[in-house]
Amino acid sequence: MISRRTTHRIALRALAVFVLALSGAPAPVQAMPRGDWTRVESLPPSIPTRVHLHNPDPISGRKRITGLFESSGSSTITLMLRDGQSKTIEKSHVRKIVARRKVLTRYAGWITLVLTLGGTVFMGVGSDPLPPQLYAPAIGSSALGFLLNRWRQVYRAPVSPNR
Repeated sequence: MISRRTTHRIALRALAVFVLALSGAPAPVQAMPRGDWTRVESLPPSIPTRVHLHNPDPISGRKRITGLFESSGSSTITLMLRDGQSKTIEKSHVRKIVARRKVLTRYAGWITLVLTLGGTVFMGVGSDPLPPQLYAPAIGSSALGFLLNRWRQVYRAPVSPNR
């Protein structure tokens, strides 16, 4: 049976690890300049991409089109859709474009994982064996860091007075 003192110590360590996990959460990203199409033109081919439209697409009725990036010109973007067809979208119809990040570049997840696991091991020094309750905050916060940081914004349309 675990003593009351040990239970309190485990709870305090878990709380401290949780606080460490929150400190590793991604910081707000600096606002991207609106209307910068050069980042769209520099996307690598076959990267998963989402295009958010101002108005629903007349054919599909959707305001978001997802596919693999094929190419872009000075005023268009072309995606390969799931059904194998290419879809070209005019820049004037685009509200926002986001591209999928590779797992290695999801920095918030990696930073949170290192901080929380390091903090867990550091706080668990002296207790033999390390209580498994300390790992739950590390795993949960790292999973959130990886999942919430999957897409990166590539383009935002400039604000026009008539929209």
